[in-house]
Formats: sequence, structure tokens, C-alpha cells
Amino acid sequence: MDEADIIHIKDEIGFFVGNNRLDKSIFNKSGKPRIYTAYGGQMRKYQSNEAFREYVMSHDARIALTPDLNYEWFNAALVPQAIDAEKNKVLWRDGRKLMHSPSTQIRKGTPDLLKAIEGLDIDFELIHGLPYEECIARKKKANLFFDQAGREITEFLGIDTIIGWYGNAAIEAAVHGIPTIAHLSEEALDGGERAGYDNIRSKCGILNTPFGAEGIRKTISEFFFDASPSDRAEISSRTRKWVENFHSHKAVGEALSRVYNRLI
Repeated sequence: MDEADIIHIKDEIGFFVGNNRLDKSIFNKSGKPRIYTAYGGQMRKYQSNEAFREYVMSHDARIALTPDLNYEWFNAALVPQAIDAEKNKVLWRDGRKLMHSPSTQIRKGTPDLLKAIEGLDIDFELIHGLPYEECIARKKKANLFFDQAGREITEFLGIDTIIGWYGNAAIEAAVHGIPTIAHLSEEALDGGERAGYDNIRSKCGILNTPFGAEGIRKTISEFFFDASPSDRAEISSRTRKWVENFHSHKAVGEALSRVYNRLI
């Protein structure tokens, strides 16, 4: 800590509620600029709590890993999850194989997806309960990947907030040029624009699906049955380009540098 110029913290509520068993003032005492990072469900749960907001705003800068967490009051920089776009090459081929690899099926909207594909002339594979390496190997063979269109689970967090963006599983597919579906909320797109990504609505390469089985079915059908082979190839190219411009090491490194340089 003494050697650092900046303290970048990825710990949504550990210091706030005291469950990380660390002295709450450990980083405050350093006198170094502190960055708060929002990345998931705990931010959604506590974001309307005034004491939590005060704690978050006591930091010198704030980062959101996904734009749906960049609430108006949060005023954060958007630094997406990174993936090595140079190492992971384009593998997409046209076909009718849909894949889905949910970490938690209810949270990812898996029941709606299963209902949505009933009767569709496609090859569907649910990847679940497998080692990470096997999951990745299978995912590379997808022609279309469904990430999520779900909610937080009330039993776990006490909220059922709609998750308005995509997760790591989507990025792992999209980096290979595999067209990828997720629900992108208006709140998330607004959050991206607030963070300076003015073209996020027009440039985002993820296929935005409405929430619920009917909307998901429409999105899948449009890709497999309404789009031409050249349309699908163009979607694949746009998907890969989005990862390069938004999630690659170069893009994320530049986003981090902007935050760090401002503080230094």
C-alpha cells in the first residue's frame, strides 16, 4: 500500500457491512486516491440505500463494470470486463446450433429460454455443471449463444431486479464472433451514455432481446429463420468488432488509464 499511487478496490459491500473482516479505515489511512468498483447484485441491492451511497461517494473515483450499474447518482467511469481478443480467434460458422451456459438457471432466464424454443427447428445445447474448460470448448461450436434475460433472485438478495446487461459467458462466446443474445435494458444503455459511450445504442454488437419467452423466441427466430446467410455473417462480424472495441485488453487498458491518469 505504501508503494502504491492509487488504491483500486473491487469489493462492493465488504467494507460497508463489515463482512470482509478488514479494518474499514485501512485504505482511508493511506492518503492515496481510492477507486470503488461496482460489478454485480450487491450494487443492485444497496444502490438506493442512502448510507451506502454516502460510503460509495466517499471514494475519489468510481468504476462500473457494466453500464446498468452506472446509476445517475453513481457518476462512474465504465470499464468493462476484459478478454484477450488477440488470443481468441474468430471461429463462427453458420448453422442452427443454439447454446446456453447458465451459472444459475433462474437468474439467467433459462426457464423462459426453454419455453421460447419449444417447437423450433434448431439444435439446442444446455451447458451446465461442467468444468470451465469443457464449457468453453463446447461454446466455441455454437452458431448462436444465449446469455441472459433474467432477474436477481429474491431468496438470495431480497430483490428481483431485472439484469439489464450481459455477463462473462456472453463475452467468451462473442470474442469468437458468435452472435450472442442478452436483454439490454434502457437503464443500461442510458448508463453507458452517461459514461461517455455515446454510440453504445448503435454500436453494441450483442443482440438485444425483449424480456420473457415470447420476446426471446422472436429474437431467436429472426436470427435463424428470417436473416439471410449474409445477414448472419454480418452480425458475426459486428459481434467480434464490438468485443475488440469494448472488451479487448487494449480497450479496457485505455479505459483504466483514463481513470488512473485523472487521479494521478
